[in-house]
Amino acid sequence: MENYERQVTIDRFEGTSAVLVFDDGKEIIWPIKNLPAEVKEGAVLRLTVSNEATAEEERRKLAKELINEILEK
Repeated sequence: MENYERQVTIDRFEGTSAVLVFDDGKEIIWPIKNLPAEVKEGAVLRLTVSNEATAEEERRKLAKELINEILEK
């Protein structure tokens, strides 16, 4: 499975949650504590969903890139 990415806009804050709106108008409620610091209403975010295998593959790729970068210096 590849990553699934969508852009969302922070529509508003309600208590400890943010209402995120997709381009098609659908909304989801998201905890503010799980958003990047200092975001404001109107900010556009990228929401990524991946399974554990995809996440592990990405971590390994990043680790290899970092090792190669270190060895090239």
